[in-house]
Amino acid sequence: MQFLTADTRGQLGFGEIWSRIKPVSALGRSLHRQAEAFLPAQKGQLVEEWERLALISAVLRENPKACVGLKTLLSHVPDVTDCINRSLTDSTLSDADFYSIKKLLRVARDIKGELARLGWGGVLPAPLDVCPEVLDALSVGQGDSESFYLADAYHEKLAEIRSKRFALEDKLTQRRKQVEDHVFQAVGRVFSTEDELAVSVSDQETIAVLENIPQLVRSEETPDCVKFRLRLDESARELQRELRAVRAEEEQRKARVRERLTGVIAEQEERLRKILSILGFLDFLLAKAEFCASCGGVKPNLRDDGVVSICQGRHLLLEEDVTGRGLAYTPIDLELKRGVTLITGPNMGGKTACLETVGLLLAMAQFGLLVPAEKLEFSPRTFIAARLTAADNPKGLSSFAGEIAFIREVVRVSDQPGLILLDEIAHGTNPTEGAAIAQAVLERLNGQPPITLVTTHYPALAQLEGMGQLRIRGLDHARLAEMWSEDTELDLELFHQAMDYRLEPVKEPHTLKGDVVHLAEALGLDEKIILRAQELVKRGAEHG
Repeated sequence: MQFLTADTRGQLGFGEIWSRIKPVSALGRSLHRQAEAFLPAQKGQLVEEWERLALISAVLRENPKACVGLKTLLSHVPDVTDCINRSLTDSTLSDADFYSIKKLLRVARDIKGELARLGWGGVLPAPLDVCPEVLDALSVGQGDSESFYLADAYHEKLAEIRSKRFALEDKLTQRRKQVEDHVFQAVGRVFSTEDELAVSVSDQETIAVLENIPQLVRSEETPDCVKFRLRLDESARELQRELRAVRAEEEQRKARVRERLTGVIAEQEERLRKILSILGFLDFLLAKAEFCASCGGVKPNLRDDGVVSICQGRHLLLEEDVTGRGLAYTPIDLELKRGVTLITGPNMGGKTACLETVGLLLAMAQFGLLVPAEKLEFSPRTFIAARLTAADNPKGLSSFAGEIAFIREVVRVSDQPGLILLDEIAHGTNPTEGAAIAQAVLERLNGQPPITLVTTHYPALAQLEGMGQLRIRGLDHARLAEMWSEDTELDLELFHQAMDYRLEPVKEPHTLKGDVVHLAEALGLDEKIILRAQELVKRGAEHG
């Protein structure tokens, strides 16, 4: 099973959390898109990643602008993978390609210096080799220029050839200028960039003047205008022939230089790819560190006994939603062991939120992030699979059928140490059969390698032995009585304020307590229905 399917990502809110990590380079963004979780066999690499993030995040919490310089440099890192690939073929790289590679090496050199200044050289997976030989090869005759051009120093004949070209171009330019000056004095007109002069057919006077200038010739005539261009005599044509020959020779020399430089790039292909890899890694690492610092993330601890222990764990998205509505958010504390743990409690008591929080924290941790909690200790999972009440169903399946399809899949991989999150198990069918299916599933999963965390309202499940039991404390009736009076209408806000969302372990099989009638009243259900429901609940309690 995939570690985290797209469906589970969405249900836990992991996709939204992951989208908040913002690398600034194409290389970093590529790593961000392709990132995969660290699996149990990669514990060492996972710990190294946490340690890097803890180091950088601690600095960023003290000084949020500490890595601004690095990020600015990383935002200018070009991805020259295509240039490197083409250097290994029959292609010859262009000046634009050489410029991109030179830019990469200059930025890499500056990043190495900035890392040394910050004392962060150790956060890289390997030393940053900035390939000075290639940078030197791309800087011949250019001083410390950021740009790239084929300077005269690249070939002993280039300076001589270019001198000839400049002289020929100057002679042709002087000839053109003489004619231009003559034309301007005669008719006040100048040539276009195509060395042409267009005159309206209605301006016969100007046309007549231009026809009497021997250095001009009619080149085109339309119903609207007459065009003139420079007349080339034999000496001018000879100059142009010489210029074409010199330019061709210059291009041949430059082509040889480009071929040689392309060979240099091909020879250093591995080192250049390593630079790209390290800079992409660094960009991605900094983006993760900024996110971790912003959410107060802590470094998780690994354990070998398969237990998950969370102290004051927070689901960032739920926390934002709750506090955004002016309510107090309650972090979770719990310990989970292999096998099944049940969570019971009232409607709207936070059972689903517990599943989401456990799943999100472990997903974040195994994707190499620090987590928003006071403490997280766990053994890495091979997969995380969630089926929450709001889950989408496979096309053509009912809610119950979709749940059964999910259960079938997690049972298939129950020989692996995964994390299974099941919300309101088997709630989409009649209660008797639903409770029977639920009990059979839990008995099958209990004692297996996965940690299975299940929420339920089925009383029979709360009576099961040999499974972990947790309970949401639920409605604080004393607090509700303090806030609710004849002058105060019972509403959801009051209900939330009186709810104790904390989890507590239940040592023995127990009877479920509910506050559903209070909730229905808070949601505005008809008063007569509420009174009748209270009467029926009381009658049921009296008759056991």
